[in-house]
Amino acid sequence: MTAVEMHQQFELLYNNIISNQAPGLNSYEISQFLTKAQLEKLKNYFNPKSNTLKEGFDDSKKRQLDFSNIITTVEVSKLLNPTVFLEDVDWVYKVPSNTLMILNEYLTVPNHKEYMDLHITSINYDEYTRRKQRYYQKPLKYESWKLVIDHAIIDDVPYDIVELIPNVSKDLGYIYKLRYLRMPVPIIIEDLSSLGLTIDGVSSVSNCELDVEIHDEIVQRAVEMAKAAYIQGDLKSSIEIGNRSE
Repeated sequence: MTAVEMHQQFELLYNNIISNQAPGLNSYEISQFLTKAQLEKLKNYFNPKSNTLKEGFDDSKKRQLDFSNIITTVEVSKLLNPTVFLEDVDWVYKVPSNTLMILNEYLTVPNHKEYMDLHITSINYDEYTRRKQRYYQKPLKYESWKLVIDHAIIDDVPYDIVELIPNVSKDLGYIYKLRYLRMPVPIIIEDLSSLGLTIDGVSSVSNCELDVEIHDEIVQRAVEMAKAAYIQGDLKSSIEIGNRSE
C-alpha cells in the first residue's frame, strides 16, 4: 500500500467514525498519525507484554515477516582515535543511531583458527563496576562486554558510540558484526516542503517500509489516535485507546 493509498484508507475510516462529520485533518497531521502508529506497532510487537498475543519478534513468523524490510546487517567501523578507555584492551565502535533493536551481534576474527566468535553482553555502568569488584574481573573467554558511552555526529551522520571490552590480550583484527532493525522512514502522504514542515527531517512523500501485511493495522491505529485526539478529546478516551489489537 503506497502512502497515497494509506491516505485514502485513513480518510475513509476516519470519516465513517461519525458519518462524515469528523474534523478535517491536513496532510501533515495525517502523516504524523500514520508515522506515530507505525512506531507504536514496532515497539509493541517487540515487547510481548504490550500486545494481546503476548508474542515478541522471535515468537511469530508473521512478526519477522512484518519487519523483514528494515532488517540490516553491517560491519561496524572502529574509531581509530578513541578518547575513552576503561581497560588495557578494548575498542570503541560507532553504531548507527537509527538502530531500533539489535537482533545479533558478535566480534569475529576472519580466518583465525585459535579464536571463536565472541558473544557480546550489554551491561550498564553499575554492572561494570560490580563485575570489576569481583575476584575474576574480566569477561568470560569467548565473551565481550559492551557499554554505550556517547552519542556523536561524525561526518554529519549521527552515531551511538559503544565500547567493547573482550577477554583478549591484543587486537587480532576483530570485526564487529551487527544485525539490527533500523528505524523506518516516516510515512508522508504529501510533500510538506511547501508548508515548511518535516517529520524526522523528511518532507518529501515517503511510503511505509514495513511489509504490506501490516499496513492495514497501521492505518487502523492511526485512525484510533485521531479519534482520541480530535473527536473524543479527553483523557479517559486517550487511556482507553491504549487497549490495542496487536
